[in-house]
Amino acid sequence: MKIRGTITVAATVLALVGTAQGATLFTPALNVPLGENSLECHIVNVSTQDRTVTILALDFDGVALQTVGPFTVEPGRNRFVSAPATVINNVNNFPRYCKFIVEGGKTNYRASACVFQSLVGCIATIPAD
Repeated sequence: MKIRGTITVAATVLALVGTAQGATLFTPALNVPLGENSLECHIVNVSTQDRTVTILALDFDGVALQTVGPFTVEPGRNRFVSAPATVINNVNNFPRYCKFIVEGGKTNYRASACVFQSLVGCIATIPAD
């Protein structure tokens, strides 16, 4: 009987630790052309409680060009970061994909990347996983 109680307690603790841990979502890479274009990384909290999120817009080499967070996202709310395609000191700074570091499981969120063109809007979008 004592072993069964110990196993039950251990399973409960592991289940609680698993739900408290976070997850990381990524989008596939997108081509963001130079000009009046940027990469927007959007995330929506679809859970019923506040969640902590960090959003990164990354270049081809995985270097963060823009980072926002960690911050709290309320249920049903959207947050995003925008990274323009630029050339600085003869170096191309083209954002390619998004990384989302989130509290809780992936099912608590809907996230995507969008190539945003000034005066037009989103011209390409892709979901994160």
